[in-house]
Amino acid sequence: KTRKKKTAKEENDLLKGWKKIRRKKTPFSNRPIYPTFRTALTFSNVPYVPLIDYNAVSAYYLATSALIGNMAATGSVTGTGGLVFTAGSGINVVTIDQQLLREAWSFTINAPEDAIVLINVLNASVTLDSTTWIYEGGITQESVILNMPNASSLALSSTNKVNILAPLASTAFAQGTVDGLLVVGDLSGGGHVMGGTFNAHAIPDPTTVVLLGLGGVVLLGRRKRLLNRHTA
Repeated sequence: KTRKKKTAKEENDLLKGWKKIRRKKTPFSNRPIYPTFRTALTFSNVPYVPLIDYNAVSAYYLATSALIGNMAATGSVTGTGGLVFTAGSGINVVTIDQQLLREAWSFTINAPEDAIVLINVLNASVTLDSTTWIYEGGITQESVILNMPNASSLALSSTNKVNILAPLASTAFAQGTVDGLLVVGDLSGGGHVMGGTFNAHAIPDPTTVVLLGLGGVVLLGRRKRLLNRHTA
């Protein structure tokens, strides 16, 4: 069957619709992964229906970040420039100030293979420069997450090999690489994201566990301008 060719007006209307999506901004009080738009898109007179409930996915990430952020610390970090956290089997939680983390040239996590390490940074504004993340004792990057439940702004530069969960953060990623999962409110800049997964089998909500395992970049807010993106 021969597909009916779109008229110039139909093609123009479709193009305008996509431009509206790219320009649309939604308030921070209602933060879907992708902006909503009033005019429904159609293709061959069939309305476009998203395959994913973006509002629900956004809610899962927000709830997971808040859940982790409210967990009581089970240990503490030692050192200054070279930070060390020693953990045991199961869930391990540590809270660290963003300035101490920013000034660190390395962060060593020594834990067995069956450990989960949740690192909470509770500041409202967070800046991460280059930190060498070292995983020893059997634990891997997939079992570690850097959680920022209260961060409304996040500045990234250089290289960080760690999963980052900052669902409220307006993120300026000037340069460098995040080698891991990156979940933020919105994202701008020329940095690279390599993608990753988080082995969250010990976190209570199984649906969130699935979402955290999706990998790559997830944007929960209103603006997405990542210039260089790579996903695993």
